[in-house]
Amino acid sequence: MKAKVRKLTIHLVQDDVQAVKADAIVVMSDPILALPKGFSQSESLLRDVTLAGWCDVGRAVNIPTKGAIQPSQLIFAIPPKWGESNARGKLANTIWAVLELAESIQVRELAVPAIGTGKYGYPVEAAANFMIEQILDFSFEPTKHLRRILICLSTDVAYTAFTDEWNRQFQSYNDSEESGASAH
Repeated sequence: MKAKVRKLTIHLVQDDVQAVKADAIVVMSDPILALPKGFSQSESLLRDVTLAGWCDVGRAVNIPTKGAIQPSQLIFAIPPKWGESNARGKLANTIWAVLELAESIQVRELAVPAIGTGKYGYPVEAAANFMIEQILDFSFEPTKHLRRILICLSTDVAYTAFTDEWNRQFQSYNDSEESGASAH
């Protein structure tokens, strides 16, 4: 599925975030940053992650990969754990921080997993609601670089939940806007 809203094209893809080609990919991490399983454990990349050291919940940090892996940029998103104080606000802040950071480091194409799900415990339906809402809101920001967002969903359950939420929000969006936005 895809939609174009203003300058931003948004895609839902059923794939692992590490398997798609993009300028930058988002990985979820605890505040004490660490490379997720499956990523290159090159010395230079491990050193750069270690040097970055810490990122607050609700924020994001960029670490250039310097050729250790493709893509050229990793954006570490630090989502809240489900049930922690102000988890909804922190999740929305995390998603927004990722988008702002991608724009500020001049990323054109960004691959993002279902932020907050998995070990962070956020229900996939709630994550879908927040992610799609934040991305739609961000599409109205004056961006110069970010043009494509791939929301990568590695399970059937996640893909179905995001598709349902996508259809709900884009129907509402299309009903309220006559700007030519379309969802396919």
